[in-house]
Amino acid sequence: MYAWDEEKSRQKATFTDLKEASLIVKDAARFLGRSLVGIAEYDQKWVYSTWYDFSTKESIPAEFPFPVKSVIVIAVDTDYRGCLTSPSLISSAATGLGYSKMAETARKMATFIRMLGYNAIPSGNDTAISIPLAIQAGLGELGRNGMLITPEYGPRVRLLKVLTDMPLQPDKPITFGVSQFCMKCKKCAYSCPTGAIPLDSKPTMYGDSMSNCDGVLKWYTDPERCYKFWALNGAECSNCIACCPYNKWSSWHHGLTQRLKESIRDKPSVKKAEKNDSGIEKNTVPSEPGTSMADQSSKKREYNIVDYAICKAAAAISDYTAKDNCFVIHEQDLCEWSSKHNQSKMKFQDATQASFIVNRAAMFLGANLVGIADYDKRYMHSGLSFEPKSVIVMGFVMKDETRYINSSIIATASTGLGHSQMAGTEKKVATFIRELGFKAKPCGDETVPSIPLAIMAGLGECGRNGLLVTRSMGQEFSCVRYLRIWI
Repeated sequence: MYAWDEEKSRQKATFTDLKEASLIVKDAARFLGRSLVGIAEYDQKWVYSTWYDFSTKESIPAEFPFPVKSVIVIAVDTDYRGCLTSPSLISSAATGLGYSKMAETARKMATFIRMLGYNAIPSGNDTAISIPLAIQAGLGELGRNGMLITPEYGPRVRLLKVLTDMPLQPDKPITFGVSQFCMKCKKCAYSCPTGAIPLDSKPTMYGDSMSNCDGVLKWYTDPERCYKFWALNGAECSNCIACCPYNKWSSWHHGLTQRLKESIRDKPSVKKAEKNDSGIEKNTVPSEPGTSMADQSSKKREYNIVDYAICKAAAAISDYTAKDNCFVIHEQDLCEWSSKHNQSKMKFQDATQASFIVNRAAMFLGANLVGIADYDKRYMHSGLSFEPKSVIVMGFVMKDETRYINSSIIATASTGLGHSQMAGTEKKVATFIRELGFKAKPCGDETVPSIPLAIMAGLGECGRNGLLVTRSMGQEFSCVRYLRIWI
């Protein structure tokens, strides 16, 4: 997911100015599923001076294969209700899910930048320090708990970066009163079970832990105390995130003014293309009069490079390749059939309780719609190594805006994004079932028909267009992608 050496386009995209390039990059990040994105100018002081090579067990000087100019910083929000259960395995699951989303988004964004003709290095917690870059990119402020506090989600975010040689207009740091509030609040310090967060009224220039780097005016936490509690607890601790007053479930009116301002702003966009009623795609070469459909389709279509880049990025982890009785997605084994399951089976009161737990888990892990169907031999796949009892059917909603774009490559990108979400979720849900002690075989559009199983699972009916139309939101949910897991 964080590969540095993947190929880039030989043709570089050109923009009118840095502002246009930055707006397109931000729109791409939002299209790919992340709402918080900022851009920071590259600063060597935030890059780790040495990197550790685990194969040779040696530290090596930090050196990039190209001159970095900009850093795209993206914040991934974690599950609110899961976070509130801290310190528990459920809150750890919310954190782990955040890291999974980080990896997927990092790969997609790096692919997008490379398809524009520029180099890109995707990064999670490695390579460079995330929080200073996020502050520099205008995503939030530093809090007493040592974490980034965002206006939208408080400290309930995970951070990823994409370092690139693409010239972009950097954002400015923001201030919304976090430091002043933290001076008085102290809830995170009182909620910390180990006292790893200081109770000092004002920030200082020095810390007491060997992990602290003195010389910055802030509240210094004690990571050693924090991690010792993690080890004793058997799960991560997110108390300082859960109790933070900035970590609140937003009502519809929170941030309404800012959202309205952004929605009416005139800006380039990779997703808000105009509806095409002419039958000829924008950004394609018009066909000559009198040519047949076959002749037209045989000609190479010259898409706008930005649209093509977002299409490739959306499908960055969802290109299926058949291999050894399983379906491999970019060698990530997301659809692997042969994974081992826990030998100790989870016991439930009845099938209703088991179905309820599976449904909740699938929704937590990213599915928009979940249903369960009985096993039916008519839809059996000969490659299964066991006879299933049930089929979990999950639906994933495509980007709403793209439904109104006729035959656009952006609509294709939306479909690819749906497949990408399918790929990530099926791996997680199959892992969940296996950890409960049962066998699970995930599959997407391949191997067995989706729509009959979705109908059996109560997700909807088959429409005139041959697609499943769900009852949840009428036609608006007809643009879905489905996967099945045999158990």
